[in-house]
Amino acid sequence: PAGLVSAGGLFQVDAGASVRAFDFYDAASYEFMASLEAPILVYTSAAIEQLPSAAPLFDGLEPYWEKIERVLHLEPVYRPDDGGLLGMLRRRYIDTWDYTRDLMTQIEGRANIELLREEQNVFGVNPLNPLSLLEWRYSA
Repeated sequence: PAGLVSAGGLFQVDAGASVRAFDFYDAASYEFMASLEAPILVYTSAAIEQLPSAAPLFDGLEPYWEKIERVLHLEPVYRPDDGGLLGMLRRRYIDTWDYTRDLMTQIEGRANIELLREEQNVFGVNPLNPLSLLEWRYSA
């Protein structure tokens, strides 16, 4: 509640932004997108990592795919193919905290999604949990 009040104070009514409570697991949280005009940009930053699976986000966005122009994630990405010491430490960190391990799997495994850009480990205070930039869109 305090976060909503603080964030709400940052935007003026005419700024075209709104602040609301959101639950990745609740399909009703995504329903506000039906009232938005295309094109929609969806942006997440260090939010999906808290979910054991990213599937609820993709399932929630799916009904609005025709309105969504781009999706940008600034999120940690689990990389099972990184065999170096730092890669192993990062995987262990994500496993220990039960952070999302399937963000890339969700993107790559959905036939109607096209990955446009991936910049690995671009930012992070914690070297074991850096954020990567992912940009994708729905394809017809």
